[in-house]
Amino acid sequence: MASKQKEQNLINIWETHSCFICPVAGFCFSDFEIKKILKTPGNPKLATTDSYELHQAIMAKLGERNRTSEKADRFLRQKYAKALDRFGAMDEAAFQKAWVKGLLTDAMPAMFFVAAIRRDLSADFLSKVYGDVHMTGYGAMAAMSAGFQERDAAVEKTEALKALLSEEKHRNADLVDENIRLKASGARKPVPLAPETVDTPGQISAGERILALEEQLACKDREIRRLERERRKAEIRMFESMANNEQLERELNQLIAGFAQVQASPKCTKEACPNFDACSKRILIVGGLTKLKEMYRKIVESKGGIFDYHSGRIRNGKNNLEARVKRSDLVICPVNHNSHNACLKVKHFCNKHNKDIHMIPGSSLTAISTVFEASGLEEAHEPCPLN
Repeated sequence: MASKQKEQNLINIWETHSCFICPVAGFCFSDFEIKKILKTPGNPKLATTDSYELHQAIMAKLGERNRTSEKADRFLRQKYAKALDRFGAMDEAAFQKAWVKGLLTDAMPAMFFVAAIRRDLSADFLSKVYGDVHMTGYGAMAAMSAGFQERDAAVEKTEALKALLSEEKHRNADLVDENIRLKASGARKPVPLAPETVDTPGQISAGERILALEEQLACKDREIRRLERERRKAEIRMFESMANNEQLERELNQLIAGFAQVQASPKCTKEACPNFDACSKRILIVGGLTKLKEMYRKIVESKGGIFDYHSGRIRNGKNNLEARVKRSDLVICPVNHNSHNACLKVKHFCNKHNKDIHMIPGSSLTAISTVFEASGLEEAHEPCPLN
């Protein structure tokens, strides 16, 4: 009975929100697994396809129901069967604690997949899950940049050690030749292979110095290989972020084309409506795409609201943000085009001033429109007719 209830609580991969398709494709599949899912008799080029092309190919299939998406859905459910058993029907509060504890661990992909296909999780929790995964990509790019710097420094130091080792080998060969020459000429005392040094007490043989240098080279080679592995991982995460951005850009262009004809319905004016201040609600949008600001305005005003906007950049300007929140009736905060600091500040100010807030995973025009349906503002306000 519990198993049946858990199955009813889960949706298929093609039914998830569009913003989850890209991170699921990049976070939950390896290149080998994608090739296995996409492999067909008429697709022989998969062996030479790079990671980004594979990511694009699987994403194109996951957005709707088809043989490939069904196959991918079955594969992920089998791959993360233990996670589904553990988290599929877990209480949301407990799941949130597990998610915070599992961030940046091996358990994170499995937990993310479970969150993506559960139908009963709140929008706030899904926004946090999406935001954590989204910002992980930016952190990966910073780690990759630091890895490049460490690798370059290690390579430079290795080259210097190699030059020193070559110099020592030539020097030791000259000393060996000199010893042979002196022995052949009947010299009583051969030339020592390793001369005394000022910094080291006693004498260190050239052979020992060579062994020490070779050990340092081996350590540096291992470090270079480790940094190279980190660089490849960071590149993969960066490509996932780039693919996510491209997907959002395509969705944005489609929505811009669809909403280009949106016209604001007749709204209240101070001249026509004596109850103007009480009639309309002030809607504040924090973050999102700045170039869609006027589109956001049309949506808000078409619902009878008063539009207000803040870019989400709060460096030296959090007082401005708090003032806007304080005079608003409803705050909408898209997390995918916002900094963590801005999201935290907005939530803090809304709690402080008892304002209604909607944290949404996407900044598209469709996502903004759905907030009005969820909050009931469409039914709460009918613009006064203009005579």
